[in-house]
Amino acid sequence: MVVRLLRKSRRCREICVILTRKRNCSINVKCSLNVKLQSIPNWLKSLANLNRVLTLAVVITAYLYSFLNLWTTTSDWVGWIRSWMSGPLLSLNPEQMDKDIKAAWKLMFKSVKQFKTAEMTGCLAIAENIKKQMDDFIPHVPLIQRMCNPGMRDRHWDEISDQLKMDMHPNDSFTLSKLLDLKLTPEQIEVIGKVSDIAAKEYGIEEALDKMESMWREMNFDLHAYKYL
Repeated sequence: MVVRLLRKSRRCREICVILTRKRNCSINVKCSLNVKLQSIPNWLKSLANLNRVLTLAVVITAYLYSFLNLWTTTSDWVGWIRSWMSGPLLSLNPEQMDKDIKAAWKLMFKSVKQFKTAEMTGCLAIAENIKKQMDDFIPHVPLIQRMCNPGMRDRHWDEISDQLKMDMHPNDSFTLSKLLDLKLTPEQIEVIGKVSDIAAKEYGIEEALDKMESMWREMNFDLHAYKYL
């Protein structure tokens, strides 16, 4: 009987030790959770601050790109105009010119919108000025394309000169600036356009014939004497 009581007593002590350990473990877990929960507000504050910093960085980057687009586009435009107006007319590349102007105009239109929203009057004035120069120049591009048509020959310039009653034969001294100084009327520009369209069609035929000739130049034909049956 005594042995049984001792065994039960020992078992009770073991159970008490196990329960005490579990209780201490639970307390430690609760303490750890409490510490982590208390640190969450600080972490959220740090995250909010980081979000504000990133937002500010995005805004600053956008404005830096606006300044970069403004100055680089302005620099390109000034260089283009100087080169286009003073160089020989026939040295111009109308296709590249049209492509460059369209890309620059889009950037300048965007710059005007951004600086107007930001109320940056100094930059806005520059962007509006350059955009206006582009708007004034763009209507002349079709005339430049017709005048710089690679299919134009002396006979075409003779015809244009006869119809306009002025010498329109281009040379190294004939620049875009001189062409614009003529202040051609819409009717005169239409005459140039019609002759240029004819020249373009003739040029297409010339290219096709040249291509055909180059293909046939390397071909050999074997000729044999004709025999009567």
